[in-house]
Amino acid sequence: MGAPGSDPRADKNPAEDAPRRTLTLTLNPEFEHGFVVDTGALLIKGQRVAADEMLFIEPGTEELTIEAIGATRLILLGGAPFGEKITMWWNFIGRTHEDIVEARAAWNAQADSFEAVTAPAGASGADIVTGGALAAGQGATADHPRFGGVVLLPGEYDEKPRTSVIPAPELPNARLKLRGD
Repeated sequence: MGAPGSDPRADKNPAEDAPRRTLTLTLNPEFEHGFVVDTGALLIKGQRVAADEMLFIEPGTEELTIEAIGATRLILLGGAPFGEKITMWWNFIGRTHEDIVEARAAWNAQADSFEAVTAPAGASGADIVTGGALAAGQGATADHPRFGGVVLLPGEYDEKPRTSVIPAPELPNARLKLRGD
């Protein structure tokens, strides 16, 4: 099974002879970009990017040809590079390894306090969020001091509905490095 929200019926690891589709993208050369693959796979600059992986493209690329292998679903992220060096790990961004350690501990301590939002029959994701905890103004509070409220959507594709957020995994057995070092 892939990331939460991904279709467990989709092919996470298509065969080399799976159907392919090529697409050429025009990118802002001042931006950095990340290609996150949910299902299928990509070939970018000769490098295969499998499901649940991300490929980072540094600024300077104006045009990029990607090849999708199989039924591929991806997310393209992009934007101006940060003006300072940062440390990134899981869902956390900080200036140091210690910032990430602290954020992980705070997330896991707060995770049990989030409540699931039950979706009305036939509601879309937007309806759930609009009528859920975040729309009611539950930002950072004494109950949710750092991360604000989290809306837990019901399961997709016949999955059992989630009743808690995903805890941050264990940190690697190494010191996290600043991005760019």
